[in-house]
Amino acid sequence: MDLPVYYELKTNNGNRDYRIQIGGHYMNYNTVYVGMDVHKESFTLCSCKYEDEKASHYQRTPASYKNVLRYLAFLRTIYGEDTRFVCGYEAGCLGYSLYHQLENFNVECVILAPTTMLEQRSKRRIKTDKRDAEIIARSLAQH
Repeated sequence: MDLPVYYELKTNNGNRDYRIQIGGHYMNYNTVYVGMDVHKESFTLCSCKYEDEKASHYQRTPASYKNVLRYLAFLRTIYGEDTRFVCGYEAGCLGYSLYHQLENFNVECVILAPTTMLEQRSKRRIKTDKRDAEIIARSLAQH
């Protein structure tokens, strides 16, 4: 016997969180946006949710997709197993390599054009990898 399947969208003060009801069982999903400032030698990572004013859980790590996967595993311990992650980085030196590596592990990834950033770099006085990662995470959350 097939169970009925239907979707139910729930919002909470503008959150982009939603839940799906399938045959009487609820699965809750919340979305966490992971900004990645990527360089040839290192990645700077941070996370934020749509409703957060600031990013959190900053981490600088050697440049490897495996370290991104470890970071996401760490975030799952905080946000829960049913969390949806959207990772993003600015187009640049890595091209599509990191994108393809993460997609192979079913990690949603976006490559952002510099013009899609919420804050233009020319307007900032001090440029840091941490700030760049946060701008990427916030840009993902706002799109």
